[in-house]
Amino acid sequence: MSLDQRSTAILSYLIKAGTYVKAEELVEKFNISRRTVYYDIRKINDWLKENDIYPIQNVRSAGFLLEKRAAREVPNKLETLSTWHYDYSVKERKAWLAIYLMARDRPLYLEHLTEKIRVSRNTTLEDLKGLKAELERFHLKLAFERKSGYVILGDEEDKRKAIVHFLQHVLPNGDWQAFLSKIPMRLNTDRRIYF
Repeated sequence: MSLDQRSTAILSYLIKAGTYVKAEELVEKFNISRRTVYYDIRKINDWLKENDIYPIQNVRSAGFLLEKRAAREVPNKLETLSTWHYDYSVKERKAWLAIYLMARDRPLYLEHLTEKIRVSRNTTLEDLKGLKAELERFHLKLAFERKSGYVILGDEEDKRKAIVHFLQHVLPNGDWQAFLSKIPMRLNTDRRIYF
């Protein structure tokens, strides 16, 4: 059992709350249905049980509660897990593909991208197709060149706007600014290959 981005975010929200959180609050906060809240809580509880952590309690009139001891144990458990235990959502996969392609320092082919986002070849191709459509909103083009692999073509300013957009999908807490400062900005050397 693994946690996706939303389940991890809900779990983090419950840790920070330190008290009962009503389903309605989670519906509003995460812009999801009530049914999805309960589905995610079940998924989180399965993960907690697998990791020998006391599950989230649901008290009908009060809401969901993660006990203090469990709240202390979760961050350590999340840190020790290999990234292979985390399943990216479609949105996250497309965002990571865009980031890898814009920050690359060597040619990237389908097998490299499949390895990076940890899904099948067909799923990667589907994600690239979806990414191609998303990039058009930024006046960018996803292309494939035999020698260069997959490349994102377009103006420097459009690439900057796009990478900020995609970083917000994978680093939603504003951590993207620090991450962005670490990406090599090589736009001026070869716009076809580097971001």
